Amino acid sequence: MEGGVAGNAVDGIISNISHTECEENPWWQVDLETPHEIYTVAVVNRQDCCQERLDHVLIELLDEDGQLVELSHTEQHDPNMEGTIVNVYTVDYAKPPVASKVRISVSAPPGSCDFLNIAEVQVFGYCQFSDACMTGHKCHLENVAQCKPTAMSSGGDPKVAVDALTAQTEEQLVAGTDVAVAKTECEADPSWQVDLKAPHNISMVAVFIPGDSNKMNGLLVELVDMETGNVVTSKQHDPGTGAVGNVAIFDFEAENDLKENLASMVRLRLPSNGGACTTLEMAEVQVFSDCWEGAACVTWPSCSYENVAACKAATQSSTFDGGVAWKAIDGHQALAHTKCEEEPW
Repeated sequence: MEGGVAGNAVDGIISNISHTECEENPWWQVDLETPHEIYTVAVVNRQDCCQERLDHVLIELLDEDGQLVELSHTEQHDPNMEGTIVNVYTVDYAKPPVASKVRISVSAPPGSCDFLNIAEVQVFGYCQFSDACMTGHKCHLENVAQCKPTAMSSGGDPKVAVDALTAQTEEQLVAGTDVAVAKTECEADPSWQVDLKAPHNISMVAVFIPGDSNKMNGLLVELVDMETGNVVTSKQHDPGTGAVGNVAIFDFEAENDLKENLASMVRLRLPSNGGACTTLEMAEVQVFSDCWEGAACVTWPSCSYENVAACKAATQSSTFDGGVAWKAIDGHQALAHTKCEEEPW
């Protein structure tokens, strides 16, 4: 149905629903792209109306060819026993089957039609490196520069250069206060760089500038091959187009249509006019590319110790009212909740 595209059910936004036309056997399917052990499937119902449309919902696990993995792994909601799904319908698999696709469907009585509405579908298994759960739970490119070695032309304490990889809020940037800043001394052609430790196909570099951004007009961003020292490609802000702004975006995506921008270092420079003294100052630098194993965007975006249980497969003895096991390790304060049992685990 118009606007209710299938992707709405996997975008992480509950208010966006996938919505079929009125059909006799409407269905929805997600392709996991590679085989996964499936521990839990959670189907989140729409919250505004029409919750009865998920009555008798059928969950099927399919292989790469779209064939049922096993009939015993097919689960169907029974509204007579379980009532209408108010929030979440969950299926836990005691012996996780291996599947590549998950199909969700409902069936209308013969000669009639029904809609399939889904707010969100969550399929839980061990994350693989191609999965969004290994790249910060987002369906787009991530900051591969986070936690990597940094250096700049001057500034003393090496930690000062690392401050450019520290996240800042928009309010802090505009005000220029309470911001961790990487700042060189006033010098001719100051520079800052980050070693990505491996070649990455870079699509975008974002530079966050605190306070008055005019001081960074003419900023130059270079993508560098560390092995040869050669500049792969570069982009420079043109002061004739106005101030660079508190968030300067350097988009290298256009070049990707022609060639890969494989670079292992990103260097920022502020070229001086006639050797005049200038200062390079950044609150944060983000380098966007596909995450690779070992990158902080794969191991959650932090440079400190992290919860190694996050994104792992969680199970529990039973599930009550949508309180699935994985909620205890999702980084939020949502509850994992068993049924009332003698020995819940």
